[in-house]
Amino acid sequence: MNQRRQSSAINPIVLLTIVGLVLAAAVYWFVIRDDSKDTKGKDGAVATKTFTAPGNSFSFKYPAGFAEKTDESKGYVFIGSLGAYDLLNVKRTANKPTGIARLKVSVPKSWSKIAGTTILSQGTDRRDGIDMVTIRVQSTLNGLPLTSDLYYFSANGVTWTLECESQNQTAAINAACQQALATFKAS
Repeated sequence: MNQRRQSSAINPIVLLTIVGLVLAAAVYWFVIRDDSKDTKGKDGAVATKTFTAPGNSFSFKYPAGFAEKTDESKGYVFIGSLGAYDLLNVKRTANKPTGIARLKVSVPKSWSKIAGTTILSQGTDRRDGIDMVTIRVQSTLNGLPLTSDLYYFSANGVTWTLECESQNQTAAINAACQQALATFKAS
């Protein structure tokens, strides 16, 4: 008397499980999902984000795919990176403005004192009315060359450094640095 009942109805537990999974997927897709990590815009171009310095001193655009953090204890108000030694960073170097003439003297002098560091070039630049002292240096880290392009300037009563540092992803960092400089806006 072992009879099996045949039914075309779906087991209610299976049905509830399927409905729950569909609902969870819909909540994730429409509510939780973070599209800010996408590196392409709607037109297929590389998406960008904007960094704005504390006090709205200045701003610039950079690729949206960069990981972001800060380290205020060391003066870093922004670090955007593709890797440990491939990054853009903004550092508050002094809580007062430093004149361009003084930066022209002090920046190369400071870098020349760092053992194992070679100054490759130095000069000046001007972005949106802000004068900058530029310096390109090379050193070695973990046995590999590390190149840094640094831009020292004063804005809104503070002296800042924008650094573009690369070790493994030089082309991407150079492009991001050029984008930051091309979109630099003083407030």
